[in-house]
Amino acid sequence: MEWLYDLFVHHRAASAWTYATRAYLLMLVGSTIFADKTFTLVEARYLLLFRDLDGCSRYSWGAAALVTLYRYLGDASMYSCKQLGGYPTPLQCWIHEYFPTVGKRGENWKPAENCGLPRAMRWSYRQGVLKV
Repeated sequence: MEWLYDLFVHHRAASAWTYATRAYLLMLVGSTIFADKTFTLVEARYLLLFRDLDGCSRYSWGAAALVTLYRYLGDASMYSCKQLGGYPTPLQCWIHEYFPTVGKRGENWKPAENCGLPRAMRWSYRQGVLKV
C-alpha cells in the first residue's frame, strides 16, 4: 500500500493522470473491498481490473465485496483463524438490520426524510455500550 501511495503521488505530480488514477483505485479497493488481514498488501492481479478505466463503472463492485467477505467468513469459521479479513461494513450493516437489539437506532433517524441516505446511517454507536 505504501508503494502504491508513493506511485500515486509521483504520477499525480507528473500529471500522468491515467497512472495516478490506476494507483489510487488499486489502493482504494485494496484497503476496502479486497482488503486482506494485514491491510498493507494488495494482490497484483487486481490491477487487471483497471486496464479499461471507462469500463470500471460497469463492474458489480457490491457483488465482488460480498464474494470476498463470504470467502473470508469461511476462513474465519475455522478454529485456527483468529481474525476476519475483508471489508466487514456490509456484514455489520446486515447484523444491525436483522438483529435490532445489537445496536440502538439513531435518535435523529427519520425514514421519511432520509430515504436517500445509506441504510448504515440508521444506527448510532457509543463506545463501550452494547445492548444485547
